[in-house]
Amino acid sequence: VQLSAPVGATLADSIATGTLRTACANDLNGNGVVDGADLGQLLGAWGPCSGCNTDLDGDGAITGADLGLLLGGWGPCP
Repeated sequence: VQLSAPVGATLADSIATGTLRTACANDLNGNGVVDGADLGQLLGAWGPCSGCNTDLDGDGAITGADLGLLLGGWGPCP
């Protein structure tokens, strides 16, 4: 399993705050593919969102940055 921290965070900070993600963090519904279902989940949570799994960059809001991260991981998970 590969692990990653949100943009701008260290691995240690992510462990301490609970924001550590698997390599396919963009797969919001856990089906092994980043697809339209994940996009719908992200768009449905648009705006302020403290601690939700759709906040891919960990900044406390669902914004264009999260959309870019989701689209950048589009397709089957590694």
